[in-house]
Amino acid sequence: MELTKIYNTLKQHNLCKNGRDFSLRYLGKTQNYYSVLLAKKIAPSTQTLLTLHFTLCDKISSTEEPVNISSYRAKQDLINMSNIILLNIKNKCKIT
Repeated sequence: MELTKIYNTLKQHNLCKNGRDFSLRYLGKTQNYYSVLLAKKIAPSTQTLLTLHFTLCDKISSTEEPVNISSYRAKQDLINMSNIILLNIKNKCKIT
C-alpha cells in the first residue's frame, strides 16, 4: 500500500486533517515531509515506516470498540494499514 492510500484512508476517516498533520502526527517528521516525498517521488525510509506502524498501533489500541459500521470500518482500516506497513518493512529489510 502506498503512502498516498494510507493518507487518503486516514483523511477519509477524519483521523488526520491534511498532509502537514499526517507528516507530523503519523510520520513523526516535519510538516512538509509528506509533500516533499510526493514531489520528489521517493519512498519513505524504513524508520519513517516504523514510526507510522507504531503510531497506527497506538491509534488502534486507543480507539474504542466500534459501535457502528463506520467506526468498525475505520478500525479495520487501521489494522489493515498497520499490517501492510509491517509487511513492507519486513520486505525492505530482507537480505538478498
